[in-house]
Amino acid sequence: MAEVVRDVIIAGETVIIQGTPVILSTNKRKAKGVGKAGYLQIGCISTTAVDGQTILLSGGIEQDGENRQGVAIGLGVGLGLTFLPLGGFFFLCIKGEKVDIPAGTTLFGVTVIDNYDISIL
Repeated sequence: MAEVVRDVIIAGETVIIQGTPVILSTNKRKAKGVGKAGYLQIGCISTTAVDGQTILLSGGIEQDGENRQGVAIGLGVGLGLTFLPLGGFFFLCIKGEKVDIPAGTTLFGVTVIDNYDISIL
């Protein structure tokens, strides 16, 4: 869930009120074996103006976890071929880092996509 953090004021008139919900889109990928990192993208789709109009938005946040692919392959193959012929390949199960975006994160750089005529109530 997301919401507008401050009133949006244009020409001295409030056109979007603080606390108005923002519709988001998400695209995610879980951290996987062989060191592949997690990924999370959150995009802002729309919000609502004081006159009930839907306002389309663009922007959001994108974050990757730490990739551990080199470590997983290096340990898995290296140890698998030398010391632990079967057990070394279990290192290939090492996962990359998960992505964490904490509550209260503010997204900057979100913009309005189109021009709107908003009726002030």
